[in-house]
Amino acid sequence: MSSVVLDSGVTFEYKDSGVPTNSGSYDTVITLHGLAFESGIFARLTPFSAGSKLRVISLNRRGYTGSSPYTEEEVAVIQQGDDAARGEFLVQQGIDLARAIVKLIRALELSVDGSLAVLSWSLGNIWLHALLVSIDHVEEGERSTLEAFISHIIFLDPASQGLGVPDPVDSWNAYKQPDYPPIEALKYTSGFYTHDLSARKLEYRQWDSDPKPTTESMQPDELAGVLNGAASVHDGGLAVPAFEPLLKALAQNALLKAVPERWHRLQKKVHVVYGERTLWMCIYALWIMEDWASSSSLDIEAHVLDGSNHFMMWESPEKTVAAIKAVITPNASA
Repeated sequence: MSSVVLDSGVTFEYKDSGVPTNSGSYDTVITLHGLAFESGIFARLTPFSAGSKLRVISLNRRGYTGSSPYTEEEVAVIQQGDDAARGEFLVQQGIDLARAIVKLIRALELSVDGSLAVLSWSLGNIWLHALLVSIDHVEEGERSTLEAFISHIIFLDPASQGLGVPDPVDSWNAYKQPDYPPIEALKYTSGFYTHDLSARKLEYRQWDSDPKPTTESMQPDELAGVLNGAASVHDGGLAVPAFEPLLKALAQNALLKAVPERWHRLQKKVHVVYGERTLWMCIYALWIMEDWASSSSLDIEAHVLDGSNHFMMWESPEKTVAAIKAVITPNASA
């Protein structure tokens, strides 16, 4: 693992698959993990990425292994700050990520001939929204680098909580059950579900018995290597009703204003890659995003991974790499 250190001292640890061998030009994807599961969850992409001329750089967000923890002042803002302070906190997270990406682009001399995608998974969509909004808050040289290099935005199984919208009235959410056992919550998150997507009918609660949930099929050392429950305490503090108006404003600012108006290389488009058998809130997030886009100039391009659950990068890494390549190099075979 390596680290990128900002001028402010904020540090992000990252894993870089490196320049694909004998690739000439290549594409790059920078990944932002979700809640509790840190960047190691993307490790299984690496064996398949080189053959697809894809470089994978996986960041650990703040509070996770090797990256700067939140300060006491930031924790206080998350827990009890007013809306103004919390809004500033969210924007600052995007600025820090933007500056980290600029430093990575320059230090690693990323390919100028290939595409560069930034991908968030699950609740990591909050930080990708913040990154998109940051384009109006970074310095001109940083802005020029970001606009020149970032060609695609990918939301991999985004969480509806990251959009700041309430759950459907008839839904059920394990994360909102105070006495729900943590081990069962992991199964809930990583289970395989059968939805009736044609009828827009979601299965909210009961995962299928086959295949087993990803966290149940993982070896103990594998789960320990990617799960950081302690670090998720503060992240989880953002996915609460008190933050919903701020998260909705951030998401809509990112998707309906920043993408169409400020990130010109994106051509007013973002991509959503989702699992056919993922948990309900990720499919619901896509529907919300499509609804927002319907009255704007934003283009949402959706890509379904047949048979995949929320942990597609672990369960089906080859398929996930192919989906990423299909997004960023649509005319190339992945």
